[in-house]
Amino acid sequence: MVKILVIQNEILHYRKSFYEKLSGLYDVTILHSGKSMVTLDDSFSEIIVDAIRIGPFYFQSKVLQYASEPKYDIVIAMFDIRWINSIKTMYKLDMEKPWIWWGLDKGLSSTKLVSRIALSLKVYIAKRNNPIIFYSNRIKDDFADYGLNENNLFVANNTFHISDRIKAYEYQKKEYFINVGSLVPRKRNKEFIEVIAKLRKTEGKDIRLMLIGSGEEESALKDYIKMKGVEDLVEMPGAIKDPHHLREYYKKAIASVSFGQAGLAVLQSMAFGVPFVTSKNSITGGEAYNIINGVNGLLCEPTIESLENNIVRLCEENNLALELGRNAYRYYSENCKIENMVKGFVKAIEN
Repeated sequence: MVKILVIQNEILHYRKSFYEKLSGLYDVTILHSGKSMVTLDDSFSEIIVDAIRIGPFYFQSKVLQYASEPKYDIVIAMFDIRWINSIKTMYKLDMEKPWIWWGLDKGLSSTKLVSRIALSLKVYIAKRNNPIIFYSNRIKDDFADYGLNENNLFVANNTFHISDRIKAYEYQKKEYFINVGSLVPRKRNKEFIEVIAKLRKTEGKDIRLMLIGSGEEESALKDYIKMKGVEDLVEMPGAIKDPHHLREYYKKAIASVSFGQAGLAVLQSMAFGVPFVTSKNSITGGEAYNIINGVNGLLCEPTIESLENNIVRLCEENNLALELGRNAYRYYSENCKIENMVKGFVKAIEN
């Protein structure tokens, strides 16, 4: 069986089902610097090494040592130029061992200059002709336009496994909008809360929001909710990761709303048959490209007025949310199951 070493920063809990599926086809070992995540029930293995951060860069120990071992036939590494040892190891191995990059995107930075420099470095490295696995066709096409060899570009739609999915669109009684995930400023939750407060004041509409998660903005959001006088409309039950528990919240949700960021919550929402609402210029690693405006979700203009109009539309147009949810569930089933992600990796590996 082909032995694959996957280099990551850590094993995220929602990635385990993907690694498990991949290890049904290959002998998979994950080298990372997070906490141990592998149990006796898992088919893949892990190697934990130290990593230190200096400024924006990470230095992960023993990457070259393990990647050079003859027992590994292929190395798959996350394409993140901040993780210096992966870049150095790829160059040191030169073309001695097949090396596949995973997760290349344009990225975001605090300044346009840094973004341009980072993108130039990514394109320079990517032009070495190593196979690259992207999270979406949109990102792949963007990089193909920079002159990359399209024969080496593959897509594994970013997703994760959802057990015991429900068809939330079949539940007629919808009570609130929902936002699941870390409570951070980039999600722009305050602007949605502002819309809720405005609609109550100007139109007498009571629109409820369920903010499920925890994070750096949690305390500030609670203060903002109180300041706006909408404590009875916005609930914060804390972080919930159990899909069985989460599905009870999704069941009653009109739509998921994250105006500023559209990450893996897009896929989770679609998996339960709940449409996703975000801004056209939201921060995304490619997950937002799964949203087809007016079909399985809504893409707002980057203004509060547009967000308000779309929220009102979902509340007032009979069955709109249910139809979008039905399409979202179907889209996830056809395009975003974990098996689809594995197929993208298999194409790159077998290539």
